[in-house]
Amino acid sequence: MMYQNYFFIKKNQKLFDFIEEFEIQKKDNKKIAVKISSNGKFEGLISLGDLRRLQKKKNQNISVDKFINKDPVIIKDEDLTNDLYQDLNKKIDKKNIKNIEQIILVNRKNIFLKVLDYKFLFNDYEYKNVCVIGLGHIGLPLVVHLLKNFKKVKGFDKSIKKNQKFEKIKIRFLRKKFKYKP
Repeated sequence: MMYQNYFFIKKNQKLFDFIEEFEIQKKDNKKIAVKISSNGKFEGLISLGDLRRLQKKKNQNISVDKFINKDPVIIKDEDLTNDLYQDLNKKIDKKNIKNIEQIILVNRKNIFLKVLDYKFLFNDYEYKNVCVIGLGHIGLPLVVHLLKNFKKVKGFDKSIKKNQKFEKIKIRFLRKKFKYKP
């Protein structure tokens, strides 16, 4: 996402203050509030849906910390690879989540980095696997073209000779009046 779609829960914030602040933040399209520790580690979050449920609480003088979701779907920045989609689906299935909008991104030390939009990740070709079967005069240029947008593209060909050439990195493209040697 290009804009920050979240805000931070203040330390020892009371429920009534938090609800009031969330109503203001909603106008700026902020959909979740994130709780982080003083050293930047992710502690939990509260979504817009959680807010609707919290508004029904009678005692709004208690700390928001009691209501934060401490176990949302979290990914580490090192997991932003072509296998991200499969990894996310495993986590979502394991937690038995029906509808998901946000994913929390942290680093190796669990330091909060940002909130990612699930639909954005789902539609981003950078995090998907691609395989081209047949590396002839159509398949190989297709692989080269796909590598402009994808980090990793797998190619497969049944020809042993072609596979040996690729292993030795002796790939040549021939076209009329144009020769290309990578």
